[in-house]
Amino acid sequence: MELAIGTPPVPFVALFDTGSDLTWTQCQPCKLCFPQDTPVYDPTASSSFSPLTCSSNACLPVWSRGCAPSSLCGYRYAYGDGSHSAGVLGTETLTFGSGPGQVPAGFAGAVAFGCGRDNGGDWYNSTGLVGFGRGSLSLVAQLGFGKFSYCLTDFFNTSLGSHVSFGSLAELAHGGGTAVQSTPLVQSPQSPS
Repeated sequence: MELAIGTPPVPFVALFDTGSDLTWTQCQPCKLCFPQDTPVYDPTASSSFSPLTCSSNACLPVWSRGCAPSSLCGYRYAYGDGSHSAGVLGTETLTFGSGPGQVPAGFAGAVAFGCGRDNGGDWYNSTGLVGFGRGSLSLVAQLGFGKFSYCLTDFFNTSLGSHVSFGSLAELAHGGGTAVQSTPLVQSPQSPS
């Protein structure tokens, strides 16, 4: 998924993940970072970055024991394939493109996100992850759109775009001779978010 982060906006190419909530990117100073094609995001170069403390509501889903209210909110995520990201939570402006069916043209909004300073695993030439899970830190939840749709196109034909649509734009439409199928996301009883 392509978007931009910060002010001024820096390109952010991330993996789209429906299995987790937190949106994060690799950040300076980076203790352990995986290789990426673009420079690692530097929060000190952005006028819109603001670190979150343990007392913030956004910190509650990732809060760990021993987090003093005035301390920076740390996070640690581990994924099923052995990949991981750890860092601090902050708010930052994310800017989305203006392609068809996307967030309204030029939409920019401040969201809680992870500034990853210790990251590992195979991230497939991305700079991080965009969380589309069901929890409160999910991008969909934070933007308040309630629903999204994502068109999966041919993996081997990179000329075909795979657009994400939010809110009322997420309605599926049949047309143009293309078969459209919908697969609902099922909520897990063991982990509802």
